[in-house]
Amino acid sequence: MKTLFTASILGLASAAAFAQPASDSNTVTITGSQRVIMLPEAPRAMSAQEFGSYTGSYELADGNSIALFTRGGVKYAAVHGQSAHALVAKSGNTFVAKDRQLAVTIEKGVDGKVSGEVLMALNGEQVADDATPQRAVSVALR
Repeated sequence: MKTLFTASILGLASAAAFAQPASDSNTVTITGSQRVIMLPEAPRAMSAQEFGSYTGSYELADGNSIALFTRGGVKYAAVHGQSAHALVAKSGNTFVAKDRQLAVTIEKGVDGKVSGEVLMALNGEQVADDATPQRAVSVALR
């Protein structure tokens, strides 16, 4: 009986790790895959006007906010209360910090709703070279 009970608990625990989110927008799905931040091999060229459609402040699911802005023609992102990171465009809506401390993906729906995610380096880790993926945690945009 103890073996069956233990197996049931382990089965529930592993099922919970792959659970789908509930209807609550604050729910985060945890999967077995590791999130990483990598610079694109060939950054995408992006005009100031195109990046301008993403500038502004966005609320994060963890209660923080992130701002995207330009200064002197350079694209930046800063999580509230932290230093700014210079960005390169990976795609039309994904940006990676040159120091690989964060990556931002913003989805803008035709209805005006914004969603996406911010990947942030784990505990400010640094990696030795540009080829090594930077381990990260994901925070959803609200």
